[in-house]
Amino acid sequence: MLFDIFFKKEEEVPQSSSRKLDDFDRHLELTLKIGETYKKRVSDPDAIQKTVDLCFKQIALSEKSKQAWIKEDKEIGILESTLPMHKGYTQLCIILEKDKKFNEVIAFANKAKDQGWNGDWDKRISRCRKKIIINKKHDKY
Repeated sequence: MLFDIFFKKEEEVPQSSSRKLDDFDRHLELTLKIGETYKKRVSDPDAIQKTVDLCFKQIALSEKSKQAWIKEDKEIGILESTLPMHKGYTQLCIILEKDKKFNEVIAFANKAKDQGWNGDWDKRISRCRKKIIINKKHDKY
């Protein structure tokens, strides 16, 4: 299971698997791929777009991943599950914020927060709201 290898070094992670990944494993696999792809943004001009695509794939699975995470916790005896950080939402918000797409950041951060994914969503939303206000003030002049 990918959960067992989640914290291993990148070179120790198997590159492909012949078995079908469940939603829990797929979430973890995409987490690794997002981080790996984003790191290449300086050397690969397509890395940002590839990262965004991976983020959207993980976000599309977020509700299924959430249920799989809760199920996995119950199987190991954790009755009240706390969802981890969601790399897809987090990385997408970082990229969008750097592109000054603050309304989109707010929308995605709210969605992640509403789904229960751990993260600094309120802080990110607040910061982007402030940036929107500042940009509106600068646009007046």
